[in-house]
This record gives sequence, structure tokens and C-alpha cells, in this order.
Amino acid sequence: MSDARPAWSQESAFLQMPDLARLERFSPEWALEGSTGRGVRVAVIDSGIDATHPDLDDCIDVDGGRDFSVDEDGNVVVAEGPHDDVFGHGTACAGIIHALAPDAMITSVRVLGPGLRGKAAAFHAGLQWAVDEGFDVINLSLGAGKRDWALAFHEVCDRAYFGNSFIVTAANNIERSSFPSLYASVTSVACNTTDDPLRFHFNPDPPTEFLARGIDVEVPWLNGESTVTTGNSFAAPHIAGFAALVKAKHPELRPFHVKAALWACAANVRDRTETIELANQPAPAPSFRRTAVLPAATAPGAEPATEATPTPVALAPSPMPTLDDITIGAPIAEGAWGTVWTARRSDGSPVAVRRVDRALANDPALLERFLASVRAAATIDHPHVLPIEELIEMDDHVLIVMPHASGNLAEIDTPATTEDACLVALSLLSGLNAAHRAGVFHGDVRPRNALIDGRRRIVTSDVGLAAPLQSNARTMVDFDAAEWQWRAPELATGGAVGAYTDVYAVGAILWNLLTGDSPYPVAGSLAELATRAGQPIAPGALPSIVPPTIATTLGYAVAFEPAYRWASVADFAASLHHAAEADLGDGWMWRSRFILDGVTSAVTGSR
Repeated sequence: MSDARPAWSQESAFLQMPDLARLERFSPEWALEGSTGRGVRVAVIDSGIDATHPDLDDCIDVDGGRDFSVDEDGNVVVAEGPHDDVFGHGTACAGIIHALAPDAMITSVRVLGPGLRGKAAAFHAGLQWAVDEGFDVINLSLGAGKRDWALAFHEVCDRAYFGNSFIVTAANNIERSSFPSLYASVTSVACNTTDDPLRFHFNPDPPTEFLARGIDVEVPWLNGESTVTTGNSFAAPHIAGFAALVKAKHPELRPFHVKAALWACAANVRDRTETIELANQPAPAPSFRRTAVLPAATAPGAEPATEATPTPVALAPSPMPTLDDITIGAPIAEGAWGTVWTARRSDGSPVAVRRVDRALANDPALLERFLASVRAAATIDHPHVLPIEELIEMDDHVLIVMPHASGNLAEIDTPATTEDACLVALSLLSGLNAAHRAGVFHGDVRPRNALIDGRRRIVTSDVGLAAPLQSNARTMVDFDAAEWQWRAPELATGGAVGAYTDVYAVGAILWNLLTGDSPYPVAGSLAELATRAGQPIAPGALPSIVPPTIATTLGYAVAFEPAYRWASVADFAASLHHAAEADLGDGWMWRSRFILDGVTSAVTGSR
């Protein structure tokens, strides 16, 4: 045999590793049973940890903590020892790990500041320190978005893998690349929809490898309190906790063994008949049914029923199916397209029910156009479009069942920050682009139907309702100048609903969020508005505080003449996205209170 052997080659005898776990041994009992995490060291790289929180007992290595930051000269500064949690995020992650692995020792590595933001250099330095210290498990419920850092993070994660540190990372909450969650040397985690902290799934659709509880999770927070929160950030520490249990019971296992053990413990691996539950799974197809007349539960102006004690519906006797699976509560909104009521399904889940009847009476052709539009809208599966769960045809009206959302854009103060305003507009444009691609125009985009869901996303409601009813319903409801300020001028003279009118509506909302005003004055009667619609005028002047590139983009959205507006919502979105990058700089979206779910789809319409 030649003496010139390749690097890293070894004698065969050295490869005998007695008592190493064999694959057939892997099972939940073998991997986890009896383990409490004792002897395992876990690093939580985050916003710090409140070691005094009662839910954490004595599991925090206070003196061993590190605080990494970047000074004005760009140098990484390290502070050793005790420190606080400046946000609550790190305490939440530590609490989840401690609940699963109560005897594991957790060390805080703070790299984020009070706004839950930090420098990539501090993040990288903190991770590098944890790897050098040989922590058994490292939890990263954060990521870096700049590709300039991709190679540096790749190197340190690979070094952790070969150094026997098991890194768990949270996938980004929006569809974009972040590091190091996409590397094979780490374990990437997203949410499933379970409320059971002990039930997680293997994800057969990479790059995210595991799915764990991360929606509506009660976690410890600042000041000894707790909160309920949602995000992939809180799914990752569940997997980190399970990894700590495996490492405590089987310290000889390497990272790829730990992944295999977690795979063996996953709910959909233990039971092959179980359906995997993705947090971002496509919405189920809505159902359509026909039933009897539904009388009003509470007449407009009457005392509304409380949410805790919804008013039951007294259904008219009929051989057709009744709505015993939905209990109607109180009316919460009255508009051109019908009344919206609170409601609950038989399983207790809240929904909203819209009753549409005014514009459909004695007009079969209009009814058919309306139902076709709603059915088309019901096929749209997009994070910024409120889904239609059920369409119920009745004798003299139609019921539309939707998820319940408690807030809307009309409730926020204006002027808003530029970041908030631009992200709201991109969210609306993203959802409307999906609707337009499905052949559905909106026709009535305004702040009251721009809802704010529990994940801080702007969600467009009433998609598919307004467009087929626009010409009819306009003459059946009172003129309201406050609502007409969001409608394109040509609609006052009977112009058709289309891409241009939706572009204008989003532009008017963006204008209002930036200035607190509308691009054109809307006063007097509908007749006066129609008269002015034939006399093109320039919009009002934007204040100087509106950045110049954003102002130019907005000007093309609210042009009086439709021909001068952006040709599509996708064009408007692409221009606004680039304008915001130019005027507000990299990372501007993270300074907004809202979440844009899928930057690519907002700009290009792709998924």
C-alpha cells in the first residue's frame, strides 16, 4: 500500500465505533424517554434573556452570557456576564426550551437591540463565539438577509456541524432568503398549526426540515409577564428543546444523528397516516350551498349582542339544510355591499358573515354575474387576500362566510411613517395582483376593507363583491364623501371597474397615509363629483417630507386620467418597491409595524 495517502484518510481499525446507535434503534422512546436535558448547554442567540422570569427557574447561566454589539467605527464590542432582555424575544425562546428540557443550562448571547434589530457583524461574532465554546445546541430565531454575509455564516455553521454543535434556525416569516436558515449544516424550522408543543413534523418539502408549534404560543415575556405570539421564531426553540433532550440522553450522537432521531420522533413519521399541517398550507376550497331564508338576528340600530353571548338565528322552517353550524351574533359593519355580522362556527371558531341583498333583488342576470365573481375570488389563495370560506345562496340574498379580523386600516392614525405607508401599499398591491391574475377586479378598495390580521398583515377583503355590483349599488346607497375619496374619478360618471381603478384606490390610500389628506377634494353631492370628473385637474401637492422617488411613483398612481396611471398593480408595486429602496435604504421593511408576506409576489406577482 502506498505511503502517500490522501488527506484525512485513516486506518480501517480506527473506524470501529462500538455501541454507536444504529438506525433501527431510532424511536421516540429510545431518543427521548426519561431525558430532562441534564448536562446539555444551550446557547440562545437573540435579544437577551430575563433570567429573573419565574417561568425560567434557575436554568440561565447568568455569568456566562455575552453581549455582542457594533460601535460607531464598525468594530464588534463584547461585554461579558449578566445582561437584560431588551425586547422579550429571547426570553420567549428560552422559556420554550426550558419547558421541554427543564434541566438544560441556557446561556444568553445577545446580538439584537431594543427594536429587535442588530448588525450582521454582531450576529456573526455571537454565533462564532457559541461555536468556539462548544455549546451542544444553539438556537437562532433570527437571520441575516444580506448576501455579503452568506459565506461567513456558511463557514461558521459548517464548523459547528463538524464540531458537534447542533444549530437550530427559524425560517424567515416571509418568502425570502435569510442566513443561515437555508444551509444543510443547520436544522431549519417553520410553523405547523398544532397547539400541542410535543407534536412536531418532518417536512418533506425542503429547505425547511421540521415544523413545530409557532402559532398563538403563550410564552414568557418581559417584567415577569407572558404574551401570546406567532412566528417561526417560536417554532425553532421547540426543536431546540427536543434536540437538547436527545443530546442529554445520547451525548455521543453527531448532528446528523440528532436530525435522524428527530425525524424518527416526528408525528408524521411515527404515524404515516397523519396529514402534515403546514402553517402556510393552501386554504381549503370554499363550499357552496343553498338553503332557506335567513332572517335578521338583530335589526340595524337595535342593541347588538355581545361577543360572549351571540344571538342565535331563528331559521324559517324549510326542508332545505339550515345554518345550525353557524351562530350569528351582532352586526359590525354596514356598507354598499351588505351588512357584516359577527358569527361563530359550532367548534367555537370566530368568523364574519356578510349578507348581500340590496343590489341583487329581482335581477337574475346581476345575481349570476355576482356569484361568478365571488366563486372566482374564492379560488384566490394569497396571504394578503381575505379568503372566502363559504358561499351560501338563499332565496333573496347571499351569505358570504369569511375569517374574522378585528382591525382595519381606517383605525390607524395618519400621517403614518413612510415605512408603514409603503408596506401597506405593497401589501394591498400584492393581494390585488393575485386577484387580477384570477380575473377579478376589486372596485372598492378603501381603508375599512383593508383589514389587519393577527399576524400584522394587511389583508384585502370584499374581493369579488364590488366589481359586478358597482353600477347598480351606487344608486342604491347614500353618497358618502368620506368613502368616495378612495374611488377613481371616472367611477362617478359610470366608468368601468378595472386595473386602473384599483391602482388609483391604493394610490389614494398611500397618499392619505403619507399626508393625512386625499389627492383630490371630494365635497358636495355625487352629481357635483360627476361634473368635476369631466374636468381633469392636478392632484394636490405632496409635502416635502415625502421622499422624492416615492412621490414620483405615487403621482403616476393617482393621475386624474386613467391612461396616465400605472398600467397594472404589478407595475405600481415594482416601482414603489424600488422607490422605497432608493429613498429609505436597505432593510426599510423591518422598520414597519406591518408584515409583508412574500416580497417577490408583491413586486412580480410570482409565488
